[in-house]
Amino acid sequence: IICWEIWKTRCANKFEKVKPSPYRTNVSILFTLLQIMRRKFGKANIGEKWRSLSNIFDANIHQHISNPVKWIKPPARTFKLNSDGSCLQGSCGGGGLIRDSFGHTIFAYSINLGPDTSNMTEAAALLYGLKWCADKGLTNVWGETDSLLLVNCSNKEWRPPRRIKDMFQEIMKIVEDHGYHISHCFREANKPADKLASLSHGAEEIHVFNSFSSLPNQVR
Repeated sequence: IICWEIWKTRCANKFEKVKPSPYRTNVSILFTLLQIMRRKFGKANIGEKWRSLSNIFDANIHQHISNPVKWIKPPARTFKLNSDGSCLQGSCGGGGLIRDSFGHTIFAYSINLGPDTSNMTEAAALLYGLKWCADKGLTNVWGETDSLLLVNCSNKEWRPPRRIKDMFQEIMKIVEDHGYHISHCFREANKPADKLASLSHGAEEIHVFNSFSSLPNQVR
């Protein structure tokens, strides 16, 4: 912008015989920069002096980028299974729910798994949901979990830990036999499954829910 205003002054002098004015050039530069700054940062207290403007340009601005995270409906005629595990003071449990392409809940579960590890709990919660889908003959199933371990193992990027190897092989057999696939999601998009998993603590039996209205209030 500074070079442009100087160039305009030079051309006006050369082709229009306008006498150069450093003051007018300075004012034009300041005016143009202020207009741009106010259009982009209207709420900022910029001031109208060159020194205040130059101080802003010299400031170290830390830019933060935020991406919204939310649960995304699966494509038409596809079912999405969200599962999660929860460990609290030595007690572990899992939970999950299956929703259709309209976002309607068709099945949900909360299972107590007793003392275990977090990886085993995540795997058990996912396996329970996949088994239900396979038993019901669902063909297009999209499994979603916030366990990066399970997702990377399913993509064959990591090797499953020894303790969950047998259970993971059972998961992959269902996935491969029925054409299912598993992907990762952030915890913020997996809250209903997380709540179902936390409700399993203290329960002695498996709780299943066959509709949205039958879910506990905190899950709804």
